[in-house]
Amino acid sequence: MTTLSERLTITRRFCREKYPFAWVLAGFFVLLVFYGKSITQNYYYLLLLLPFLLAITTAEAKQLARNGVLIALAVYFATLWLSLLWNGHTTPTWTIYYARNLLAELSFVALIAWLLEHDRNRTELLASLSLGGSLFIALVLSLWGQNDPFVGGRMTLFLWPNSNTGAAVTGVATLLLVSTLLNCRNGPLRYLIAVLLFGLSIEIVFSLSRATLLAVITACFVALLARRSLKALLLLTIPLPVVMAAATAAGFIQPLNYLTRGDSARFEVWRAFWQPISEHIWRGIGIDRQFALVFEIAGSPIDNPHNMFLIALLYAGIPACLAWAGVLFVMVKSAVPIAWRGGDVLALSMAVYVFVHGLVEGVLLVELANWQWIYLLLPIGCVAAAAFRKPEAAAVSRSIEAKA
Repeated sequence: MTTLSERLTITRRFCREKYPFAWVLAGFFVLLVFYGKSITQNYYYLLLLLPFLLAITTAEAKQLARNGVLIALAVYFATLWLSLLWNGHTTPTWTIYYARNLLAELSFVALIAWLLEHDRNRTELLASLSLGGSLFIALVLSLWGQNDPFVGGRMTLFLWPNSNTGAAVTGVATLLLVSTLLNCRNGPLRYLIAVLLFGLSIEIVFSLSRATLLAVITACFVALLARRSLKALLLLTIPLPVVMAAATAAGFIQPLNYLTRGDSARFEVWRAFWQPISEHIWRGIGIDRQFALVFEIAGSPIDNPHNMFLIALLYAGIPACLAWAGVLFVMVKSAVPIAWRGGDVLALSMAVYVFVHGLVEGVLLVELANWQWIYLLLPIGCVAAAAFRKPEAAAVSRSIEAKA
């Protein structure tokens, strides 16, 4: 009869050697796209986090603890949580609630980094196909399942009422598919990925989200420039112009809309939120007061500063703003050598995307599993995986894949 210790050893060995992490993660992304928080969060705890904790070794745990990206993100999360304490207007229940949420988010980033380091090809392929495929299906359902998927001339996925939300998530999926396409050597899979990329290009173009469009183009350009792949750069820049030209010719979009919308009142939004920021510049107003401030700007209620740095300042003050800047710095520092000498563009493209998109959009990362995990935590996890790797090791890995 086996003892409890022996059963635990067997379970840990199974989780490490046979548990289908990549497939389960793919299912998690499908849930994030189509279903609500409660089901998705329980799925994450039971089918991803628990097996991850059982599978990881002591050496790997120490390696994660030394990961620069994870350390910087942990510091940022700590400043957000401390805003509850130094503002003194929360309850123990809410303090524990936000601590749980932030730890869950940090664990997800660590999980993504661990999976991409130890099972890169399968994890990247299945994650990109599940996320890209789910958004492609959502696009089809939005176009043919809704009476009018266009709100104010901008397409919205039926999953999210805000066109910018769908576009932000789609941008991350696009970069994940681009990296998979560059590394894939299977002909049929390459065609499938190309079809998905074309479909996601339709969503980005029809959403008229200039932030996502600029962030995706900039991320692809910088990453492929670092990889020194002119052919790939030319091929991957074709879908967006083709889709824009076709959509314009068919009368679906008006290209001048990108210009006539001006700055979308961003400067007015930033000025409005700067007043409460300046009054609480060191400590912020506390993350438990998310959406508490609402300003009427250009005829619409605005409860978000639309800038990651201003969000950090508003809710947790200067310490959080500096911590977020530290996260971005460490991300770029970790990603550039891998892309330049190793040819792996995923980390750099994600780092550039988070920085560029975060200049005019943003969220306060204190939520349980939802679209924000795709928008920000998945890109950060991809970069955290790069922090494990030496550029030389990445170059050898890509060389082996190219020969396979």
